[in-house]
Amino acid sequence: MVLSGQQAVNLLQMTPFAWKANEKLIAELSEVEAFHCNTDFFIRIYKKIH
Repeated sequence: MVLSGQQAVNLLQMTPFAWKANEKLIAELSEVEAFHCNTDFFIRIYKKIH
């Protein structure tokens, strides 16, 4: 996945790493033209059975 700098900052804000990120790191990340990252997730859909 390739994100813009602002999208990368938004993604960072949704993770526990945001608590450790300082303002300098966030500013540098927002200036990045293309942030490359790998993602891995599961989508589970639950259905109530009567």
